[in-house]
Amino acid sequence: MPIPSSPQRVRGVPVARQLPVEADWGLAYEVLIALGLFLGDEAPGSYEVGEEWIKSMRRKASPELRDKARWLVGREGYAFVGLAGLARESGGKSVASLVARLRRDTKGEAKRSVLHAEPQVSEALLRGDAGARREFLKQVHKGSREAAERALDADPQALADDVANVIERFDREIFSEVGPPLEAELKASAQAAARLSKQMPADRLIVRVTRGVEYRPEPWIKSILLIPTVLNRPWVDISEHEGSKYFFFPASAEVAPDAELVQVYKALGDETRLRILRQLSNGESSLSDIAEQLSLAKSTIHQHMVVLRQAGLTRSVVGAGAKGYVLNDRPDLNSLLDAYLKA
Repeated sequence: MPIPSSPQRVRGVPVARQLPVEADWGLAYEVLIALGLFLGDEAPGSYEVGEEWIKSMRRKASPELRDKARWLVGREGYAFVGLAGLARESGGKSVASLVARLRRDTKGEAKRSVLHAEPQVSEALLRGDAGARREFLKQVHKGSREAAERALDADPQALADDVANVIERFDREIFSEVGPPLEAELKASAQAAARLSKQMPADRLIVRVTRGVEYRPEPWIKSILLIPTVLNRPWVDISEHEGSKYFFFPASAEVAPDAELVQVYKALGDETRLRILRQLSNGESSLSDIAEQLSLAKSTIHQHMVVLRQAGLTRSVVGAGAKGYVLNDRPDLNSLLDAYLKA
């Protein structure tokens, strides 16, 4: 199954350090994404599964599950995505194997993952460094600050057990019905990414499968893992674990030949997105810079950037020295339209 995105040409950028890349898939990863949707405060309508699907999932949950999950991570569902490294260690394929791995945690790996700080910060937090704690809490989403403080103070093994219990209960109440039908698409997308990894360097591969995220390697990262997700589409989530960067990319079904044409014209058919493109024509910009220049909320800009990235008009930049977003080479609109009309 091909990944439906066009490789982006990147000019005037130094050749990136190429890292070894693998692709993996499984329900142990997708349950973490599902928990992110269940708890997170991203606009439900921004996901391809749709607002009603997410609301339905939330209605199925027992009050006890909702309360315990909120107690653990607040409103920042992304905290569960930080457990991707432990999902990998469990084999990735089943929720039960991930739960069992968490219950064997004797080194505080679950605590480190839930906090999802950079390696040096994480180590300082686990040592109880007061200065690191203050700085870390300043960066935490206000709706998750109390949960972050509880995680910082928690016994590591007790926290791992709490996380395992939430995942197990979420699987029993919701995910065991939702997850298994996704396996074929997750497997096919991972296999497609693995084939592409033999045909192109890591930097181009990441841009392609994520539909527009450019990664600039950080010194402590030694390898890349690509993980397809159905439920998170069209978003891309990124985490890391013990020197590996994890990219959750949108799993892909077959698409119509005119998909690129539709995406480009959809992206251009909005005044705000045109203003964003004009802003990016001046050079690389952060989300905050664009929001300030256009006098709009960062959440609004974030939504527009997904549309522009999917259309191949921009790419997100993450990693060392990254500011946020850059403009891609402009597509030849006449050629796109001609190719469709003559097909």
